[in-house]
Amino acid sequence: MNKILGNFLYLFFSNILIRLLGMLATIYIAREFGPNNFGVFNFANVFVSYFLMLSSMGLQALGIFKISKEKSQINKFVNNIVSLRIVLSITSYIILIILTNLTIKDNYLKNIIYITSISVLINSISIDWVYNAIQEIKYVAYSLIINSIAYFVLTVVPIYFNIYKNIYIVPMASIIAMLLSNIFLIYVYMKKFSMRLRLVFDISSFKIFLKEAWPFFFSGIFATINCNMDTLMLGFMKSNFEVGLYNSVYKLVNILTGITSIIFSPMYPVFIEYFNENKINELTLLINRVRRIIYIVVIPIIVVAITLSRETILTLYGLNYINATKVFTILMIYVAIFYIREIYGYELTAWGLQKKYMNIVLISSMYNIVGNLLLIPKYSITGAAINTLISECINLTFMYRLSRDTLLIKYENTFVFKVLLSGSIMILSIILIKFILNNVFVLVAFSGIIYLSLIILLKVVKIKDLISLLGGKK
Repeated sequence: MNKILGNFLYLFFSNILIRLLGMLATIYIAREFGPNNFGVFNFANVFVSYFLMLSSMGLQALGIFKISKEKSQINKFVNNIVSLRIVLSITSYIILIILTNLTIKDNYLKNIIYITSISVLINSISIDWVYNAIQEIKYVAYSLIINSIAYFVLTVVPIYFNIYKNIYIVPMASIIAMLLSNIFLIYVYMKKFSMRLRLVFDISSFKIFLKEAWPFFFSGIFATINCNMDTLMLGFMKSNFEVGLYNSVYKLVNILTGITSIIFSPMYPVFIEYFNENKINELTLLINRVRRIIYIVVIPIIVVAITLSRETILTLYGLNYINATKVFTILMIYVAIFYIREIYGYELTAWGLQKKYMNIVLISSMYNIVGNLLLIPKYSITGAAINTLISECINLTFMYRLSRDTLLIKYENTFVFKVLLSGSIMILSIILIKFILNNVFVLVAFSGIIYLSLIILLKVVKIKDLISLLGGKK
C-alpha cells in the first residue's frame, strides 16, 4: 500500500500540473485560432491516432502484463518490444503518408497531418509502460511534466509574443515535447537502472509478441473508435467548424478521462499480482478503496454537467463556442460513466480476460460507427455526443456483468448514499450562489468546498485514514 500511495501521489500532483497546462494551452489555442482552425488541428490528431495504434499493436499493454509477472526478464522484454515497435512505426508511417495523399484533398489539412504524423515515429521509442510495470511511476510523472511544460511554452509563447502565429506551431510543439519526454525516460532507464537498451531483430520473438499482443491491440483500436470516431466522421460528414466546436468540449473530456490513470496506473500491477497469487481479501480491500475514490470524483462531474454547462463554455471559450453547450452536458455524463466503467475494465484485463474485453469493446465500437452514420447527418455534434454516451453505457453493462461472473468481489456500498447526498447539496449550493454571482470558477470552488466538507463530515473519507496514509503507515 505504501508503494501504491507513493505512485498515486506522484501521479496526482504531476497530473494537476500537466492537466492545468494542457487545459490552458487548449483554451488559448481554441480562442486564438477559432473553431475552424481548431477543428483542422483536431481532425489531424484523430486521423493520425489510428496509425499510432497500428505502430504500437498493443505491445505496451502486453509489456506491462509480462513484466508484472516476470520482473527478472525486463531487459529482454524491453529490447524486443522497442525493436518491434520501431519496425511497425516505420511501416505505419509509410501507410499513413500514402493514405493521406489518396484521401485528403485539402492541402492545408494535408500539411497539418504530415507534421502530426512524425509522432508515429517518435512514439516507437516510448518506454513509459516499463515504469508502470515496475511501479516506478514517479519517472513517468517527471516525463509528463517535461512534455506538458515544453508543449505549453512552445505553443503559447510564440503565439502570445507574435513570433509565429500559424496553426502549424501546435503540432510541431507537440512533436518536440514528445521527443524530449521520451529521451528523458530512456536516459533514466539506462543510467538509473543500469539497463541496456539495444535493438534486436528476432523474427521468431516478434511473431510470439504479436500473437500475444493482438487482443490488446484490437481492444485499443476499438476503444479509440469509441473515443474519437465521432471527430473523424464529423470531419468527413460536416465542416471543420463543427469539428472545432465538438473538440472544444472533447479536449476537456480527454483531460478528465486521463485522470483515471492517476488512480489505476499504480493499482493495475497490484491487481495482477493479487489475482495471480489468489490474495482475494487484499484484492477486495483494494478494489473497494478504488470504487470509493471513483464515486467521490464522479458526482461533482455530473453536477457540473447539469448545472454549469453554459457558464463553463462561455467562461472558457467565449461566444464563438456557445453552440457546444449541449455537447458539454452530454459528454460530461459520458465521463462519469467512463470512470465507473474503468473499474471493471481494469479488473477484466488483470484477470487475464483480454480477449473477452476486446469483444465487448468491439460491440460498442461497431455500434459507435453505425450510430454516428445515423445521428451525425441529422443532429450534427449533439448526435455525435449522444452516440458516444450510448457506446460507453454498452461497455459498462457488459464489462460489469463479465467481471461479476468471473470473480465475485464483495462490493462495499454503504458510502454511496452519503456521496449522493453530498452531491445533491452541492447542486443546491450552486443554484443559490448563482443568485449572487455567475463566475464558473467561483461557483465550482465554493460548491466544491461544500461537497468535500460533507464528504469528510459524513465520514465517506476519514481524516485519520488520510493522516495514516500520508504518514506512510500501512
